[in-house]
Amino acid sequence: MILTTNGILGGGLTLPFTFQVKSDNAGVSASDQFTLPLEAVGSYDFTIDWGDSSTNNITVWNQAETTHTYSVAGTYSISITGRLVGWTF
Repeated sequence: MILTTNGILGGGLTLPFTFQVKSDNAGVSASDQFTLPLEAVGSYDFTIDWGDSSTNNITVWNQAETTHTYSVAGTYSISITGRLVGWTF
């Protein structure tokens, strides 16, 4: 995973957390999917841009939308904005 983030700026402005995923790497999801590694004990209220012109609002660790299916397997830039406490690999 390639990770880019600038954290929180003065005044409370939060920048997006952005990273790239290669959907066809080995893992818990299919080759055209990516599953967010969220923990059951956490706090979630964020918007995710999946890098393919689709977005979801996530508020629960096991929400169906935490796994995204792409039309084609490949590398995608994902951007998350909001509160996400409970991320693990």
